[in-house]
Amino acid sequence: MRIDTIKIAIYALSLLAATTSSGEAEEYISIDVSGSGKQDFYYHDHPDPKAILIMFEGGPGRFGGIKSPRTGQIDPWGFLDTTRDLFPRKGFAVAAVQPPSYKYGDLTGLDNARTSARFRRNVEQVTEWVRAKHDRPVWLMGVSLGTQAAASIAATTDHKIDGLILISTKTQGTGVSVLSVGLGNIKVPTLVLAHKREACPETPLSDAENIVRALSNSPRAEAKILDGGYSVGRRPCEPLTYHTFNGMELKAMNTIADFINKE
Repeated sequence: MRIDTIKIAIYALSLLAATTSSGEAEEYISIDVSGSGKQDFYYHDHPDPKAILIMFEGGPGRFGGIKSPRTGQIDPWGFLDTTRDLFPRKGFAVAAVQPPSYKYGDLTGLDNARTSARFRRNVEQVTEWVRAKHDRPVWLMGVSLGTQAAASIAATTDHKIDGLILISTKTQGTGVSVLSVGLGNIKVPTLVLAHKREACPETPLSDAENIVRALSNSPRAEAKILDGGYSVGRRPCEPLTYHTFNGMELKAMNTIADFINKE
């Protein structure tokens, strides 16, 4: 479609600008994790980051796009895949976590892999790697199904985590609800970001305040409801919809950056 083609072109220009402005190119990192094979992630450094963002994408959990059946092009998968190279322009380093090697590059199964202790240990190795690069705050950030990983790790890890961002949070339907991962154990600032026109039944807008209430030990838990953009996706839980803040990615990114910068 023409809209998709124009949108992808805009993304490509934005990503190029982000790489230039941060002064760093994105790297693909693979680390060995004892008993778990390899844990891969995209890493976009910043010479003096305000914070380091560890990201978890929705859907299959992959970064690096998917091949369009219509055009054959590699299109961004979702909100974080689209914006991961824009955050360095705001002063952040970014580690975009891929599915672990034992999951064959896909986390869409209903085996609770995103909330498993095994995956948590993998991500803890990523946090150690990024902290060795910079002594800066580390924030976990997930969107849609990726919020299962971000929230459960923040609730259960004994590694230092400084903040949490939950975007289009998974609370309903099959699989683990973020409301069931022990949000009361989270003791870091947390932003719950949602779209006013959210239509995905697994991430209802009505649960945003429920999540904030469950974050009873967070020193600063806020729900931010944004409006704008447009929806041209095939299904309400997929990319190019309000679920992924389509057409208003920069507004969503700025809201996230403002929340983190308050610390």
